[in-house]
Amino acid sequence: MSAAPARRRPGADSPIKLTAQVEEVRTAATLPVQAEPVVTEPAAAQKQERAAVQRSKPSATPATPATLPALDSEATETATFSIRKTVKKSAETAVFRTAGYPGGYTSLKALVEGAIERELVRLADEFNGGEPFPPNEGGFRRGRPFGS
Repeated sequence: MSAAPARRRPGADSPIKLTAQVEEVRTAATLPVQAEPVVTEPAAAQKQERAAVQRSKPSATPATPATLPALDSEATETATFSIRKTVKKSAETAVFRTAGYPGGYTSLKALVEGAIERELVRLADEFNGGEPFPPNEGGFRRGRPFGS
C-alpha cells in the first residue's frame, strides 16, 4: 500500500484563489428612496389608460374580518399548483422590490394569501350578495376544469 501524496496549497501563480469574492446585495430596504418618479409622456398616457380601465371595472373592497369567514391564522396547509412562469417571476420581483416598504409583502406566501383574500371578497360581493361563501364540507374536485 503506497502513501498518499502530500496535499499542498496553491501557489501565488495558480489560477485558484483562496479569498472569497462577494458581491454586495442591495434590497429594497437598502436602495435609496426616490421622492418623485420622473414620468415621461408615453408613461403618462399609459397611466391615464390604466386609470380609465380601473374606473370601468367594479372596485373590490379590501378584505376585512367582517367579510371573510373566521380563519384560524395558525392553521396552514400546503397547496401545490402550477402557474405561468412569467406570473411567478413577476410576483417574486414584486416581493423583492416591496419587502422593505409599508404595505409591501415580505414573502411570496404573504402575497399569494393577500391576493386570494382580496379575490374572495370580490367574488362574494359579485356572486353571493357580499356574504362569505359557506365552508365546503366535502372534497375539492380534482382533474380537468369544467368546460375544458
